[in-house]
Amino acid sequence: YVTFETPVGTSINSFENVVDPSNSYPNDVQFSYGFFSFILKGIGVGDATAVSFYFPSDTRFDTYYKYGPTPEKQFEHWYEFVYDNKIGAEFDENIITLHFVDGETGDDDLAKNGIIIDIGGPGTRIITPLESSSPQIGGDTDSYGCFIESLYY
Repeated sequence: YVTFETPVGTSINSFENVVDPSNSYPNDVQFSYGFFSFILKGIGVGDATAVSFYFPSDTRFDTYYKYGPTPEKQFEHWYEFVYDNKIGAEFDENIITLHFVDGETGDDDLAKNGIIIDIGGPGTRIITPLESSSPQIGGDTDSYGCFIESLYY
């Protein structure tokens, strides 16, 4: 289960879990909880606000991706939404707090209208083995540099 918390005096509309809003999410991140879509109403026009996701206690994430327009690219695209002391996702163990400013990056309608529209999801970066351009021991180019030897008595 995931618990979603909004500030006092706000209301949440159209909250849903979506599989993939674009059918082409970043392939170097695992989105084990999928993506969330919601509309937050009741904040002041142009104001900052924050919402929090509470995941099971053993859950950890290291990134949050959003799908939507930004002031720099006003078309739907994937972008990492990490906290920069103003906006973005802040991680504290199993809690993710999303910081928004109405009408700025992160608010999918990009309008100062007292409404935050969000589509995005928490993820974990996938670690892949480092590949080498030079041959390893014995000239085997498919090796990842690990050599195990066993002795039988």
